[in-house]
Amino acid sequence: MKMYMPLLTIIFSISSLMAMNDNQRNKRILNDLLSDQKIVLKNISETRDQFFNAASLMTQCNPDEFINDARKLIKEFEEKSPLFFLRECENVTCFLTRSINPEYRTYYAKCVSNALVKKISPKRSVRYAMYGPSLFFQDLVILCQALDKKPDARIHIDAIDPLFESYEKIRTILRKSPKIQLNDYIDCVEFYRKMSVRQIQQKDTLNIEETISSIESGIHQFLRYLRTTFPQATLSLSVHSSALNYCIYGVRNKLQLPDVFVAGDTGGEEGVEFVSLCKHLVTCKPEMYNCAFTKNDSNALIESVCIKNGKVRELSHIINK
Repeated sequence: MKMYMPLLTIIFSISSLMAMNDNQRNKRILNDLLSDQKIVLKNISETRDQFFNAASLMTQCNPDEFINDARKLIKEFEEKSPLFFLRECENVTCFLTRSINPEYRTYYAKCVSNALVKKISPKRSVRYAMYGPSLFFQDLVILCQALDKKPDARIHIDAIDPLFESYEKIRTILRKSPKIQLNDYIDCVEFYRKMSVRQIQQKDTLNIEETISSIESGIHQFLRYLRTTFPQATLSLSVHSSALNYCIYGVRNKLQLPDVFVAGDTGGEEGVEFVSLCKHLVTCKPEMYNCAFTKNDSNALIESVCIKNGKVRELSHIINK
C-alpha cells in the first residue's frame, strides 16, 4: 500500500490543481458576465469557429463513432471556453443586438434578475421559465446576476425553444425525462436499437449527429457552468420544444406554475404564443412576473401581461437608452 501513496498524492494534487484552475476561470468569466458580456461573447464566438473548423476535418464514419469523436473534440475546446455552444441573437441588422445597442439587453437583464431575486425564498424552490432562450446566453447573464446576489438559491429552470425539437424527440424515444442530468448523454447505440422502422426512415429529419453533439452539449455547458460557479445553489433544468409540451409536462407531474416567465428576442408567431401562454398563466397565478424583450419598427420594448380590475391586460413600455 505504501508504494502507491506517492502516486495517489500526485493524482490528488493534479486533480486539485485542475479544479482550482476551473474555479478561477469560472470566476473570471462571471466577472465579465456581470460587467461586459461582449468579452465573453467574443471568446465564445472565436472558440466556436475554431471548433467547427476542426470538426470539418473529422473523418466521416458511422454516427456512433462520429458523435464519440465529436464529444472528445468538444471536451478539448471546453478547456478554452466552457460555454462555446451558448449564443444569442447576433443579427447585425437588428438594433437589439448587443454589439450595436448593449444597453437594451442590459436593461432587460436587470429587470428580470431583480424580479427573480425578489421571488427567491429559503422556504421553497423558485421556477424560472424562459421561452425561446436561443441557446441560453441571455438567460445565463440573468441567472448569474440573480445568483450573485442569492448564491444559495433553489431554482428550477424550464427552457422552451423549437430548437430543442429533435433533441426532445430523441430523448422521448429513449424514455428520458425532460429534466437534464449532467453527464447523462444520449447513447447512440441504444437510440438506434430502440428506433422503429418509421423512425429510422425519418432519422435524417432529426439531425441526429448535430443535435446530439451541439444542442446537447450547449444544454450541458449552461447547467454545468451555473452549478460549478454557484456550488451553494440548488439548480435544475428541463428542456421543452414547445409551450404545449411544457404545459403537458407540468400538468402530468403536478408542478407549480412559473414564478418568473420571460422571453428574449421573440416576435411573429413565437411572440403571439408567448403572450397567449402568459394570459393563461396569470389568470391561474396573478403574482407571476412575466415580460418579453422585443421591438417595434424603431424602439426596444418590454411587454408583459397582468390582471387589472379583474381583466387580463397587455402592457408595453419603451426602453430608453
